[in-house]
Amino acid sequence: MTHAPSGWNMALEIDVIFPLPDAKFTNAHFRKKLHHRQKREFWERLQKAIDYHNLNGRACVLRSICEAKSHLAPPGKSLVHDLLRAIFTAPVNEEDFTNEVADTYGELLDPSFCDQINDCPFSLLHFTLSMNRQKL
Repeated sequence: MTHAPSGWNMALEIDVIFPLPDAKFTNAHFRKKLHHRQKREFWERLQKAIDYHNLNGRACVLRSICEAKSHLAPPGKSLVHDLLRAIFTAPVNEEDFTNEVADTYGELLDPSFCDQINDCPFSLLHFTLSMNRQKL
């Protein structure tokens, strides 16, 4: 036995009878969850920036997510379109994503949400894409 001074904790190594997940598994799992969290946090920052200009930021972010489903070129055709797709795509079929956004953007889980009237006066996607065309 090892004597430990009072107030100290001892840490001893023990063996477990079941295999622990390896680093490859845990990294892949947490990277996906981190990606969903970063996407939600970006949407929230964009919403606050638009709210700062006295517009409905939440409605504009939701409108952009809906427009990204139909208004962007097919994958691989344009780098700007691919970046916008990565930012504004909502993978509602993935359970980790639905758990991450259920509290803040729960209406995205409704399949008919994009058919409803939106309160945003302009399109973020069209604005970004028009900036891209002006550079050419």
